[in-house]
Formats: sequence, structure tokens, C-alpha cells
Amino acid sequence: MDEVRGGHGHHHPAHGAAHRRIEDAFLLSLTVVPPSDEMARTFGRYCIEIRYPNDLFVALTEALARHYTLQRALFSRVNYCGREFWSEHRVPGHIAFLKPQDGYAGQQEARMLWELPRPGRLRPQVLQVPDVASICRFYRI
Repeated sequence: MDEVRGGHGHHHPAHGAAHRRIEDAFLLSLTVVPPSDEMARTFGRYCIEIRYPNDLFVALTEALARHYTLQRALFSRVNYCGREFWSEHRVPGHIAFLKPQDGYAGQQEARMLWELPRPGRLRPQVLQVPDVASICRFYRI
């Protein structure tokens, strides 16, 4: 899992701008579409198929909760709409699931996010979750 770190959120009423950053979180990025040759060239020739993504999310959430106090756990597809909105626009989701259109948008990314309530609490570790082996399949593309 990738570690996400950022600064504090800020609101500047005089400028009409609000900034949201994720303080500390674990983030797992997945693709929703089957692997292609193009993806294999970018990420390698090996893939893990997750048969039941919701079950994986629950298992990983439970495992992380044994080590950390979690502020929130979210799982959603990425919305490729950018991250800047004006006051009359409703923000279409959590900042972790908003992304500008880029060269990877065709992969239809989904993300699992686990936020911690206080920054600076993450530490490198191996997370053992053997139960997920039954819902995953490792193969060569």
C-alpha cells in the first residue's frame, strides 16, 4: 500500500478557496478493467485478480484496525473530473477519489483509502492477511 501524507486543510474566506489534503492514510489503487498489453508494458506482466473487492476491503480494514485507529475507511471508483470546483458546484466525492483526466484514465481506477485521525502515526510494516488468498488469483498477463 502507498502511504499518503500532506499538510493541514486550509480555508481562505477572503479568497473564496478551500484546500483539502489528506493528513495520513493508506491508499491501495486498483484497476477495474481487465489487464491489457499496454498495462503490462507500464506495470509488468503479473496481475492479481480480486474476485470479491468488497471482501478484500473489509479484510484489509479489519487488519489495519488491529494496528491503527482509523478515522475513516472508503472504497470507491475514481472520478476523473479534476480537483478544482467553484462555489456553485457540488464536490462529487472525497478528494482521494477525484483525479484529473490523464493517460491512465482508461484503466478505470478504484481506490481503497484508510485515513488516520492524527498525522505522523504511520510506520512501515508488513500487513499479514492470509484470508484474502482465497479471493485473489495471481497470474501472468
